Amino acid sequence: MTKDNGAAQWTTEDEVTFIDFLLLHAAAAGDGGNFKMVTFNAAAPVVEAKRVKGGPKTAKACQNKYNSLHRTFRAIQAIKNRSGWTWSDETGASITPEMEDTWSDFLKVHKDAKPFKNKGWVHLEKVSLLMPATVKGKHVFR
Repeated sequence: MTKDNGAAQWTTEDEVTFIDFLLLHAAAAGDGGNFKMVTFNAAAPVVEAKRVKGGPKTAKACQNKYNSLHRTFRAIQAIKNRSGWTWSDETGASITPEMEDTWSDFLKVHKDAKPFKNKGWVHLEKVSLLMPATVKGKHVFR
């Protein structure tokens, strides 16, 4: 077990523990899917207890991780919403050599999508339950 006082490092198991905690407290996020610091303060000792490497899982580290999960979710939603593309939980965007140019253009706008060129995301199903059902885009009016 390697623990230190540096930056928090998140293993898949850490992320599962954190996401499961948030699912149990999903009502605290309200309709907007925004958790308040009190939720991250409560999550920190739960994920900290499971830490095997990296710095402490503080409330701020939990908040940063949630923001990262949210960005990843939005990037995957952009892939799923791209006309002519498909999403697979195993192969992600399933980009073929013929699609490389459009993928490169897509990444200029959606940088967080890069890891999902041909790889899925283990947390998509659970994180989908945490995110608000909102529509974003150029032609969406609020």
